[in-house]
Amino acid sequence: MNNKAMGNINKVIMICVDTLRADALFNREDFYSKYNIKQKLNTPNLDWLVNNSTLLKNCITTSPYTTASHASYFTGYWPKHHSVMDFFKNKLSKPTIYNLLNKKGYKTFFCNDFPFILGDYLGFKEGVDHYYIENELECLKDFHNTHGDKFAFFHFADVHWPYGYHKFKSNDEFNSLENFLIEQSRITGVPLSKTIKPGPIEAIKKDEELLLEQNYRMIIDYYCNQKDYNTVMQWYADGISRFDNSRFDEFIKSLKNCGLFDDPNTLIIIFGDHGENWSDESYGHFNSCDYGVINVPVLLHSKSIPRKIINELTRTIDIVPSIINFLNVDIKNDFDGVDLYSKAPDYSITQSWVSDFKELVGFFQETKKNNKFIDGKIKSFLLKEAVIKENKKLEFKYTNLGEVEYSKSSIIKNGHEIQTNLNFQEELGEYLRLYNYDPVNTSDQNVKIEDKILNEFKNLGYYGGEQ
Repeated sequence: MNNKAMGNINKVIMICVDTLRADALFNREDFYSKYNIKQKLNTPNLDWLVNNSTLLKNCITTSPYTTASHASYFTGYWPKHHSVMDFFKNKLSKPTIYNLLNKKGYKTFFCNDFPFILGDYLGFKEGVDHYYIENELECLKDFHNTHGDKFAFFHFADVHWPYGYHKFKSNDEFNSLENFLIEQSRITGVPLSKTIKPGPIEAIKKDEELLLEQNYRMIIDYYCNQKDYNTVMQWYADGISRFDNSRFDEFIKSLKNCGLFDDPNTLIIIFGDHGENWSDESYGHFNSCDYGVINVPVLLHSKSIPRKIINELTRTIDIVPSIINFLNVDIKNDFDGVDLYSKAPDYSITQSWVSDFKELVGFFQETKKNNKFIDGKIKSFLLKEAVIKENKKLEFKYTNLGEVEYSKSSIIKNGHEIQTNLNFQEELGEYLRLYNYDPVNTSDQNVKIEDKILNEFKNLGYYGGEQ
């Protein structure tokens, strides 16, 4: 990517399809064979985007969970430097792209399916003029009707479990999932709950929808206990198809009707924040450094950009510097990422941090006793980290005392990692050492903790302490 884009781009639209792994778009035959997928993907909108966009096929996320990954996408910094290292700990300490552009006169729009983790708590709303929750069509309408320079972000959670069912558009969809779970209960013998357990409302849902999600997780747990991971990955593939042909289809049609796909002054970026993988080591995605989790799809679409396929290594921290390359704005920053149109990155790093379970329980108990908000420092530890250079990957897993539990080396081939007897520790380990011991100039800005958040962690499936 060594050429400068032409045109006069002054409108940027970022679209996240949460939990979308790269090979579900770019290397489907390999994806099908790895998980024995029988029902193939049916995704006309995603297919059109793949065929009409510049593709970053080997882009690596900084984190296997939503918060830290988005923070890197939005800031151009490693988690260590933007402070959102854990799933739910510190607030952002670096300005986001919409914050930077807002100061340059851009109108900013933010539409979000996960307001709990991508909202006020962690500082994601700073610099946002117009904030929407699960209302992408209204956000797009307002964006289209606003004149001048503008930036928008749209977050879609449908590919996240329960796959394809984030927003129920009709009674038919609701009944379809309900009947599916009843059938799964008959097959597995897992009795479906009729009572909603206390937990989060990460999205706007009715009680019956929350109950469906709860029972969906119970069925997933059954198959995972049976080590039948392929079945769950088939549901994942089905969910991608369902999303593409329902909610995403309506959104893409609206984008096209607005003329934004054909506007040379518009840059559209579609990306995944992390992938999905079910295995003994990876319960979905959280706390996983599996290549299927950390390799995320990134697509850039603009009439001002000649279509390319980029197979070289890229990183999510490189997106913000590359966006600024297209815009006529004077923004100078010491980003960790690089402008992909000027320089190719040499390596990538992914880390998974988890919070100390006992420490969190103590905070929540104290909060409940005092019946008030409290500020507290959450102890975290590094569970897993991986470094990739070219097609070589080195991964470590640690205990909560910082001791190495295991390390493994892999070769990345055709979108999959293949374990090898070769040892890359001497060759790649230095990158991790320098990253971990590089001084951090940002201070902890711990979020306020409510007593309900423990259950929210656990119900969202992101809490690593018990897994």
